[in-house]
Amino acid sequence: MSQKLRKPFPTHRLTVLYIVGLSVIAGLFIFEQILVERSLRYQFTSSRVINIAGRQRMLSQKLSKTALAIQYSSNSKVRKQRQQELENVVQVFQTSHEGLQKGDSDLELPSNKNSPKVKQMFAEIEEYYQAIVNAAQGLLVTINSESPQANASPFVETILKNEALFLPLMNQIVFQYDTEARQKIQQARRIENLLLITAILLLISEGLFVFRPAVNQIQVYLEEKAKSQEKTTNIAAELEQKNQELDAALKEAQSIAKLKSEFVANMSHEIRTPMNGVIGMTGLLLDTNLSPQQRNFVEIIRSSGDNLLVIINDILDFSKIDADKLELESQAFDLRECVESSLDLLVTQATEKALDLAYIIDDCTPCTIMGDVTRLRQILVNLVSNAVKFTHSGEVVINVNSEEVGSDNSLSPTYQIHFAVRDTGIGIPLEGLERLFQPFSQVDSSTTRKYGGTGLGLVISKQLCEMMGGQMWAESGGNIAGNPLVVNQDNFASANFLAVGSTFHFTILTTTAPSIPKVYQNPQPQLDGKQVLIVDDNPTNRLILKIQNKNGI
Repeated sequence: MSQKLRKPFPTHRLTVLYIVGLSVIAGLFIFEQILVERSLRYQFTSSRVINIAGRQRMLSQKLSKTALAIQYSSNSKVRKQRQQELENVVQVFQTSHEGLQKGDSDLELPSNKNSPKVKQMFAEIEEYYQAIVNAAQGLLVTINSESPQANASPFVETILKNEALFLPLMNQIVFQYDTEARQKIQQARRIENLLLITAILLLISEGLFVFRPAVNQIQVYLEEKAKSQEKTTNIAAELEQKNQELDAALKEAQSIAKLKSEFVANMSHEIRTPMNGVIGMTGLLLDTNLSPQQRNFVEIIRSSGDNLLVIINDILDFSKIDADKLELESQAFDLRECVESSLDLLVTQATEKALDLAYIIDDCTPCTIMGDVTRLRQILVNLVSNAVKFTHSGEVVINVNSEEVGSDNSLSPTYQIHFAVRDTGIGIPLEGLERLFQPFSQVDSSTTRKYGGTGLGLVISKQLCEMMGGQMWAESGGNIAGNPLVVNQDNFASANFLAVGSTFHFTILTTTAPSIPKVYQNPQPQLDGKQVLIVDDNPTNRLILKIQNKNGI
């Protein structure tokens, strides 16, 4: 459809012709304007030259009359005035003569603009001009000498004789200037008329061969566009109807998915109840007198039931979150006790693998906070359990620090608490990090077969910390998964000097609550001034003991 719309639109050729035509017309008008300006300047210059040349004739006549007046004047005062007048006339006569041939900016005369014919005529008149000027200057010298024998008649006769020959030749020069000026003006007008006619013809050609075809094609294009708009309107109506149908189907699918989640949540409750009975009864059975073989069978049943209950709990929590039925409690609890209780649940597993469990809480972290202690413990247990599961030697350490955010000087400021669970385990490859927080997934299938698990623990933990106003991310081998926060690493106590294992981070937003000082928080005066030697093969334990000793515990 787009190709059909483009085809009737004014073609590239018409566009080029239109632009070229306008450019040529504009160029012609610009060129004509330049010619007009040059013609006006030439007319002004020509009139100036003709006026100066005509004035030369009058100056030659004035020079003759002044010379005669000097010759026949008997009054010394009048004779002196005529002498000054003669000097002025000779000076102007000479300046004008030189300017007509070589140019003079003061007289506004162009330089070297004379035609060959005019130059020839000036060459012919040069003899008489020089004779007049020399005679006038000789006359002035004679008058100034004031000698009784001085006779001005020869000079006056020379001036009159040469002036009679100079005048007709100067008239011819004036007429030649006028003739040449008229010819050039007529030539410029002919060029202007030719340019004007050419521009008019180009405008007519533009109308016949560019505008008219373009208008016809635009009309065709508008008709085709109207038809295409009608088709587009019909298609849009069909799409709108289909979108409505899809929205209805989506709502139905969401409703079905919600019902499914509610069903799974209810069924998880129904399954967990008998499982608790099975686990409880196996515990009672283990308290009775059993043969070694019977006790082994019962312990297998008990271990399988515990593992199955963990899976059921994960599915129950995931279903509740998916169905928006999980609600968080808000009550005051001790943060240190929450961390310690989380580690207590995993001491047995860590001891079996000879792993060190430890935690470090920064001094600036509040002791008592508001929140859901059960869900926070669930996140910590899940992360520490994974760390223990994938660590064969070394340690698992929980680091906790905090930062006050949005402080308004209230009695219960808001803190962002940052938890980091670090291990020295097998680490996570880059391709495993990309699907780390996806439901029902683990790093790879071999990991699932070797270590077990549903792949829901991290997803549930991530969603829980997001419900608490924070977020979760992980790092391993210099690679990061999730959305990390920029934290102050200077306040983050860590003894992991080797780039091994992985670290899971998560944050929560919480407010503080009034707390009762613990015994371990009280100062120990018996340790004041004492030196303590800390000996341990684990750098994390040494760091913890150093912090405790620094705080006087």
